[in-house]
Amino acid sequence: SNSRFSSTSIMSLSQFSFRFYTIIAIISIIVSTDDSSECGRHRKPWHLLTENERMLYVTGFKELRSNGILDVFIETHHLADTPLAFADVHFTAQFFPWHSYFLTEIETQIRNLGEDYKCFSLPYWDFTVDAGYPEANDMPIYNSVLGQDGNEDNDYCVEDPLWNRDEYPTTYLCSDNEKSLGITGCCLKRHHGLRGHIPDADTLAPHIYENHRWWDFQESVVKEHTYVHGYISGNNNCTHMFGHNAAEDPLFIMLHNFLMYIRALRTTCFGYDTKINELEDYQPYSYDPYQDNRMADMKPFLDVPLDFNVLAEQKWSRAYEEDITVRKIFDLKEWDISYELGTFYHNSPGLQKYCTDNLNETWFYDSEEFITPRRSKHGNDNFISALLSDEIGFKS
Repeated sequence: SNSRFSSTSIMSLSQFSFRFYTIIAIISIIVSTDDSSECGRHRKPWHLLTENERMLYVTGFKELRSNGILDVFIETHHLADTPLAFADVHFTAQFFPWHSYFLTEIETQIRNLGEDYKCFSLPYWDFTVDAGYPEANDMPIYNSVLGQDGNEDNDYCVEDPLWNRDEYPTTYLCSDNEKSLGITGCCLKRHHGLRGHIPDADTLAPHIYENHRWWDFQESVVKEHTYVHGYISGNNNCTHMFGHNAAEDPLFIMLHNFLMYIRALRTTCFGYDTKINELEDYQPYSYDPYQDNRMADMKPFLDVPLDFNVLAEQKWSRAYEEDITVRKIFDLKEWDISYELGTFYHNSPGLQKYCTDNLNETWFYDSEEFITPRRSKHGNDNFISALLSDEIGFKS
């Protein structure tokens, strides 16, 4: 009997060991998966970054310039601004999703630069922080390692040590003077102008929660962003932030990242983040592929692949491997993206009133100074229900 007991004990011990190590292996896999979230794309506002975080963007962006990858993005945006392609990208509902993938792929390529960049997350430029300054060079963004306004007596060149012609040569928009001198790399150009201004938060925030129809929202936000372009490039189109040359300016990428933040905030504010697979059921409020601009020849329906021309031809791009669609872009979880809410949100009583209870806690997070308790997410979709009822005036 002792022999039988010993054999049974050994078998039990063996089974226990197998189960134990199996559990350990499973836990290890889970932990490994969780650890990868430490390198999620946790995007923060530029004005709240540390100096080291800011310099990571500066050096990463310039390295893409040096290794030629930035040229692909510049050419992609340049082609997107030929008359018909410009209309398709900028005058239809492609505007938000097209630029959102464009900048996310730039973020990916910076992450691929090596160990120092593997957890890089693209910052966003909350331009409302820079509103109200009497002189362009007084703006915080122009005093933060991204260069200042250009010198109007020197072809509008940015002359800061990190962004002058020697440090950051550009491809497009060479001046007649630069061409006559046979300069290989031209300078980054900026010049503040009267055709634009920097909108403040009190102007921008209501567009997010007051415009129930998608097109009203998009048109109002695009208009505000156009003012920013106009202010940075206000000298008869001789600077980079105007039109198709904008992708050479590091401000452009962060500006459109802020627009991605705004679009995502609007989506979760109205509760559509829980309806990603049924967005068409809530059109024209959740989204609207239709447009009135006759210059454009396409309608970006939710599951129609977007065209990224040169970028999609690169084997290292996600657009090479799969179709990038509006629906896919709408879901930040698909891209492991989350945004720090920042001061734009917390300084807006309107945003907090209409959006706090609906905030998607996978898409948005708070730094410690702003953490406050929230009620359960999407309280029974009351906002959507109200939107489709007589309470707000729309009928389902």
